[in-house]
Amino acid sequence: MTTINKSGQLQGEILVVDDTPANLKLLVDLLLANNYKVRPASDGQQALNAVKKRKPDLILLDIMMPNVDGYEVCRRLKENEDTRDIPIIFISALDALEDRIKGFDLGGVDYITKPIESKETLARVNTHMQLHNLQVNLETLVAERTSELQKTHEQLQHSYHRLEWAEKIGHLGNWEWNVATNDMFLSDEAFVILGLEPKSRKLNYDEYMAHIHPEDRDNVSKAINSALPYHSQDYTSEHRIVQNSDMTRSVYEQGRVNRDEAGNPISLVATVLDITERKLAHQKEQQDALVMHEMMLQTIQAIGTTVEKRDPYTAGHQQRVADLSVAIAQEMNLDSVVIEGIKLGALIHDIGKIYLPAEILSRPGRLTDIEFEMIKTHSKVGFDIIKNVDFPWPVANMILQHHERLDGSGYPQGLKADDIILEAKIISVADVVEAMASHRPYRVSPGLDVALKEIQDGSGIRYDAEVVRCCVLLFSEKQYLLPDAGSW
Repeated sequence: MTTINKSGQLQGEILVVDDTPANLKLLVDLLLANNYKVRPASDGQQALNAVKKRKPDLILLDIMMPNVDGYEVCRRLKENEDTRDIPIIFISALDALEDRIKGFDLGGVDYITKPIESKETLARVNTHMQLHNLQVNLETLVAERTSELQKTHEQLQHSYHRLEWAEKIGHLGNWEWNVATNDMFLSDEAFVILGLEPKSRKLNYDEYMAHIHPEDRDNVSKAINSALPYHSQDYTSEHRIVQNSDMTRSVYEQGRVNRDEAGNPISLVATVLDITERKLAHQKEQQDALVMHEMMLQTIQAIGTTVEKRDPYTAGHQQRVADLSVAIAQEMNLDSVVIEGIKLGALIHDIGKIYLPAEILSRPGRLTDIEFEMIKTHSKVGFDIIKNVDFPWPVANMILQHHERLDGSGYPQGLKADDIILEAKIISVADVVEAMASHRPYRVSPGLDVALKEIQDGSGIRYDAEVVRCCVLLFSEKQYLLPDAGSW
């Protein structure tokens, strides 16, 4: 795993693979001079053996080698579950677009062309080592917090089962209400639950009802009265009892009506169980879940901020896309749980761009074909970063599919219509509108009107028609405005 030394420099182990001794020495010397641990390998098979012996943090891999070339080495490593997450940077004299695309398709994270330029190589290595460290730390953090939540849940479950067992072997309170005389006969335990000393073991119905919390009294009365008619259901009620000391206890009552031969009610006999501790344990479990949920939200927002720090020109883009995505989902009347997942997915939908060189993200002017192909890898890279994080929503697929289009013209998989999840359809529309309505270093903003025309022209063709309708409605009738950068 990558660490930081006392001087603030990265410490990690890099496997350098090149069959040309001069290139191998140049790379090894460069990395050693910058405090990296380096293992050299002069051919593909030697590299595979080295990885099998000990996994490196990063691999610099030459392509043109005898016997087992770099592409084959990469393919074998990506097929192996134990080694597929090792970042691989290809180094080659092959500079054709198809060679680069092949490298990325096989799972490479970057591509450096020979002759080797020291500063560029070192910058790319530093970037990918930082990213590798971020991903490892993220997975560790999620695993730790999941483990903490699991331990808390197990402790609560254990407490609950102990309480449940104590209730089974303990004495339950019970009472009997005589319908004709209105008298109630209570057990000692029932008096204790009411906070009273057992005396005559007798109260009347009105005195008993006076101990029920005022906010619950009507519901309890209705439940009892509804149990009295013939063929009615048994009596059950969960409510609060107010003791003489003003202490409130939660109880569960369950009873059955005794009837005469004609079916008329004679009495109602019920047990009363103090469930206060169980309710408190449930409330504690809910509070712990909320705390863990808030920690997850903070982690997601921190990841999103990390991505945007590398590209000041698009700062706030993911937050604004998330805000618009949530507004669209609410207009579509989606479930609040689904909406929360959409918000999280949108907040990090461009996380894969953290692998791209910052100079490409912020360079003015039109991108070259090669640069655009590199940009297009960010959806798959983002998916690979998040896929092992166990979110309760399909966040990884939101990231993977947010550039897909209904007609199959999108990327990276060319999915169509129903193959694209709804969450990704929403984020894609919000992404297009925000991007076109905002300034970029390589072009002036076309403006919001042009952005809305784009999604309307593509409604039902490239973009989901209902998503487009709700988005346009927000701006045209609901006075929705994209938030300013930094307003979150």
